[in-house]
Amino acid sequence: MSSNKFLAPQDDVRDNSSVLNNKEAAAQLSEDDLERVAQYLDSPIHRIDRKPFRPWMMMASLVGVVTLLSFLSLAISRWVLP
Repeated sequence: MSSNKFLAPQDDVRDNSSVLNNKEAAAQLSEDDLERVAQYLDSPIHRIDRKPFRPWMMMASLVGVVTLLSFLSLAISRWVLP
C-alpha cells in the first residue's frame, strides 16, 4: 500500500461500486422500508403544484434584460466619455 493515505484506494469505495442504479438499490430495501419511503414522498410537504415551464417567456425575459443592460452601458459610456 502507498505511504500516502490520501492516494490509496479505499475498500468502502469498491464495496459500494456494486450498486449500479436505483433498481438494484431498491431491491436491497425491505418492503417495510419501501412503504415508508413511499409514505414520506407522498406527504403533503413534498407535493408542490407548479406552473408549467414556459421557455418562450424565459427567452423573452433574457432578451429584455440583455437589451436593457446594453442601453444602460451605452448611456453610461456617452455620459462618461466626451
